[in-house]
Amino acid sequence: VVFVTARIYRALKFSNNHKKLFMLCASICKSVTHVVKSAGCSSVTLQRITNGKPVTAVTVGKICKALGVKPEEIISE
Repeated sequence: VVFVTARIYRALKFSNNHKKLFMLCASICKSVTHVVKSAGCSSVTLQRITNGKPVTAVTVGKICKALGVKPEEIISE
């Protein structure tokens, strides 16, 4: 039996790529706030993204789905 004390997934960072998120939102004429809310994410998540803080893979997936893009288009390694 293996005990997992840490999160299984690594938090993903938008870091400098949050600018890509803004550009993608602009390309579909939507605000980042609108896209994040339509993805079902909270205002705290929006703050984390705009400040370049890590978010979960699930959050990235939701936002990518709302934008119609692949995750590699907006996240950094």
